[in-house]
This record gives sequence, C-alpha cells and structure tokens, in this order.
Amino acid sequence: MTNENYSSGSAVARSDRHEKSPQRKMPNASAEPTEHQGRHLNIQPGDQLVFVNKGSDRETSDIITLTNTSNAFVAFKVKTTAPEKFRVKPSFGCIEPAGQRTVEITVNSGFLTTAQRDKFLIMSRALEEAPQSQNELIEYWQKAATDDSEEESVEQHRLRCCISLLENNSNSTGDHGGDHPPAPYSSESNAVVILEKLEAINIKVDRLMALQHESSNASHFASQWNIFTIGFAIIVLYVGIHLIKVVLSV
Repeated sequence: MTNENYSSGSAVARSDRHEKSPQRKMPNASAEPTEHQGRHLNIQPGDQLVFVNKGSDRETSDIITLTNTSNAFVAFKVKTTAPEKFRVKPSFGCIEPAGQRTVEITVNSGFLTTAQRDKFLIMSRALEEAPQSQNELIEYWQKAATDDSEEESVEQHRLRCCISLLENNSNSTGDHGGDHPPAPYSSESNAVVILEKLEAINIKVDRLMALQHESSNASHFASQWNIFTIGFAIIVLYVGIHLIKVVLSV
C-alpha cells in the first residue's frame, strides 16, 4: 500500500468506545490546531505530531484524535516507521458512526533526538458491520496487508514528527497547578535570598572563629599549668632531698 516501511508501535491497547478526547496540547502560543478530513475520519492533528522536549531521558507524548464522520463503522490502524522508538495506544480499533477515539503516541526514553526523522501512517476503512472481537479486527488488517484488492478501500494519511523545546503554559496543567503559568522570575527577590544566605554563612564563620579562639586559650592555659606543675614538682623534690640529708646527718 505504501513504499515506506511502516509497522505498528511497541504497545497495543483496546479501544474504549466511551472515551472522551482531551484537548490537544500545542507546542507554543503561536501554534494552531490542524486537521485532515478524509473519506471516513477527521484526523487531528492533520499534518504533524509535536513532542515537547522534557529532557533526553524523559518520555514525551502527543495525542491523535480520530472522529468518524461517516454513517458506517470504521476500522483504523496506526503504524510507524520506527516501532522501537514509540508506543502507540491503541494501535488499532473500530469507531462507531459519529464516534471518536484518541490514540496516544509516546516517544520511548532515549529516542527523542531522532524522532523527528520518523512518520506515522493512519489507515482506515469503512465496515459493513461492527466487528465482534479484537481478533476479528486483527484478522482483517492481516488480510488487508496481503490482499491487493483491499488497497482501494483503505484510506491512508501520513503524519510527520516534530520536536518542540517550549510548551504553552496556558494549555498545560504541568506542575504549576491548573491553567496558571509559573510565577515570573524576580531578580530582586533572588538577591534578597542570596544576601540572607551570605549573612547566615558569616554568622557560622564568626562562631567557628570564636570556638577556635576558645580552644587556643584553653591550650595556652593547659601549657602554663603543665609548666607550673613541673616547677612545683622540682621544688618538692629538692626540698625532699634536703630534708633526707638533714635527717641522715643527725
């Protein structure tokens, strides 16, 4: 069906027919949501997946929203050129008429820097009736991969990958709570904090110097006491020897 080598992501999850689609997070304030309207599905985003760079060792994800705009059940399948880099949940499923599904695409840790080279393929086909099981869907897509007669009935749409360094605070709850952006940086408040830390360090230095002085005084007193003790011992010894001589002479 396509010259590019696409395959399913590293993880597959079952679809939830009652799942609601979350609002799509945009990579920056100037970005606008895009969409693609096909024969069966409305696909958002319509041109690219945006993965926010949160650090090379952290996972990041984006959402594909699929809306069935036809009057028939629609089977879908999501494939990627690099299944070892991504997790796709779910990678396939079925959408009822006027129904909607969300597909989460997650970049595995360590692959973000090369993710922009990769693409995703969204395949869809209208069904005559709802599938009875996930196995029935699996068998259908296996057949479609080998049966050239199915090529015309399967619609394909491609999405490229993009890496963003910024995340719009107004559309992300993040770690700042709700829709409120983080507090702006204040150089004045930061200077006050630094001065307070320097004052605390100065107090600790003064205490250390006082302890060293007390220790020095104690050492000096001890040395003086030792000299006095030795002198007193010599005097006592001298007097004792003199007294012994006097006693012996008598």
